[in-house]
Amino acid sequence: MIGDKIKKQKGFTLLEILISISIFTASILMITQIFLKINEGQRNIIAAQNVQESMKYAFEVMSKEIRNPIRDTAGTCITAGSAYEETGNVSLKFLNQFGECIEYKRENDGGVYRLVIVRDLSGSVFVTPDDIEVSNLYFDVNNTNQERVTMLIDVNAIGKEIDVQKMKIQTTISARLYD
Repeated sequence: MIGDKIKKQKGFTLLEILISISIFTASILMITQIFLKINEGQRNIIAAQNVQESMKYAFEVMSKEIRNPIRDTAGTCITAGSAYEETGNVSLKFLNQFGECIEYKRENDGGVYRLVIVRDLSGSVFVTPDDIEVSNLYFDVNNTNQERVTMLIDVNAIGKEIDVQKMKIQTTISARLYD
């Protein structure tokens, strides 16, 4: 009778318990890895979006002035008769529509290179935020027929290694000079 009761009781064997714990552990590890990858992807997207928004603002500020230069007839800012002048392809100088000498260049700000606008009358101001590094800046001026400036900027977000985003951005701006 006692032997019959022992045989009728149902339960899990040690092997079944080990297999179920292994399956549970493996599924939890997979879910955790998926969550971490999704989180990493989201952080990368946010970092890329921040870089794009910062550079969109910088290009808009620069484009507004670069579109409306005046010729430097006296040669006070750049070579007489020119609209733009690049220095070693790393800085751009011109007279803006108000007759102010403007220079765009890359400048070191506490170990981080940023895009800066230097104005004769009001000094210099950084256009890019301090968490965006301008690793390369290149200007190409074409002074034939329709004058235009091509800008090529390499930027990257500064932060944890996971948040670093590197981008190459290029645009060409035509002057509204009609001689």
